[in-house]
Amino acid sequence: MLTLGNAAKLADLPEKLKNDPLKLHPASKLSVPFFMPNFTLNNLTVRVLNRVIAFVQNSPKEFIHYEKFFFPLDAINNWNRGYGKRGFVQYQFVIPETNGKQVLTEILHMIADSGCTPFLNVFKKMGDGQGLLSFPFKGYTTAIDFPVTKKLFEFTPKLDARVLAAGGRLYLGKDALLAEGMFKAMYPQYTEWLEVKHKYDPYTKFSSNIGRRLGLS
Repeated sequence: MLTLGNAAKLADLPEKLKNDPLKLHPASKLSVPFFMPNFTLNNLTVRVLNRVIAFVQNSPKEFIHYEKFFFPLDAINNWNRGYGKRGFVQYQFVIPETNGKQVLTEILHMIADSGCTPFLNVFKKMGDGQGLLSFPFKGYTTAIDFPVTKKLFEFTPKLDARVLAAGGRLYLGKDALLAEGMFKAMYPQYTEWLEVKHKYDPYTKFSSNIGRRLGLS
């Protein structure tokens, strides 16, 4: 499924939508009532769920509210329970535009051959980033939801290496598995960040699990 859209300006909207175009909708009454068994998500059920999402997303309406467009899963409360108690890891990376199609195709083939079946994939085009540890740059980003399995922890380092070889990097705001050496190769400007950190926090009063794991404390 591929969903495309362009941001509408206020002048583009019909009169009935102009009064409160950014209005938030009431919380959904739909909910996953309990943690599903780990075997619930498999190749078959993922195909079925993708068809349901496609049906919801690809409505014939000319204008779709940003909530429905950007956050389709928010229509179901506690949707994370669908992954079972094992949970999931969202793996998000960005790669340059150059050879982007070829690299993304290779990565998708790697995932298909890995035995790690993702439930949801989100693909976007990015513009320039800013900041010492800024994730975005002009290129393509993909966020992939992987149910946690033993195979996943063996597979993600291989994905990391492919992303790095393409000149890409991972989104630290969602990262749970990246190794320190791989991080420093993806973000060579980390040395400048550490200079600022040591200047304003010489006694390491501010720290975090990810900071310690990646050598940023």
